[in-house]
Amino acid sequence: MFSTIRKLGPVAFATYTSISVVSFSSWMTAFYFGLEPSFVEDKMNSIQSYFGYSASSDSLKESHQKTTDRSSTSSYGNFGTIFVLSVLAHKLILPVRLGLTAALTPHINRQLIKRNIDLYAWARKKI
Repeated sequence: MFSTIRKLGPVAFATYTSISVVSFSSWMTAFYFGLEPSFVEDKMNSIQSYFGYSASSDSLKESHQKTTDRSSTSSYGNFGTIFVLSVLAHKLILPVRLGLTAALTPHINRQLIKRNIDLYAWARKKI
């Protein structure tokens, strides 16, 4: 088991990094072009209630409403607000990213081996 993890480690790292870059940039793009944070919050609350967790506190909702009400440049405010929302949404889907990484890593490793690309040997190479 440990030899498999050792051999697939560089491939898993590359796969996870690629998935994370795509995920974060997708969230940034979605929030920049108008995805409502309340939509994401409602979906996350319904998922939490499905698994038995309590919904977000009212103080967090009030502070979120105050920040969205005073935005002037776009519906979310400035770039910093969009960045923070994207980071939060990106962190929320960590289990999805880990599952995708676990599912895709063996397939990507097979495809790399077919093309004579060995990330395990490259990672062990000493400079």
